[in-house]
Amino acid sequence: MILNGVNQQTVDFRITNYQFPEIKDCHYDSNWLLVYLKVKSNCKNWQTVGSSLLVGDLNEIIKWFDKLSNNIETDSDSLGFLELNLKFKLSKKSTEEKHIRIMFNLESRLKMKMMKKNIL
Repeated sequence: MILNGVNQQTVDFRITNYQFPEIKDCHYDSNWLLVYLKVKSNCKNWQTVGSSLLVGDLNEIIKWFDKLSNNIETDSDSLGFLELNLKFKLSKKSTEEKHIRIMFNLESRLKMKMMKKNIL
């Protein structure tokens, strides 16, 4: 999914694989997903891959965006997850348009800070 923002800012959000594809018999460990993020922003462009979501989290994101796109009331104006790397917040809601703020934290934010300092 590619989210387009103001001033040609974008977030490319993709699931690349399971974190532990070899684990099949542990409900918790076998459900971690690797999330690829490629961000083009006014601050800096960066990309990262990390285990930020469980399969259930991804299903929650799909349902949330589906409701928003069909103008159906959501249970919450924000989505946060067990791993605090990623959060979505609905900041403006009308029938014509929705504004969603994406917040990056922990490993995702660390990667961004390292890019800003040209460490990577």
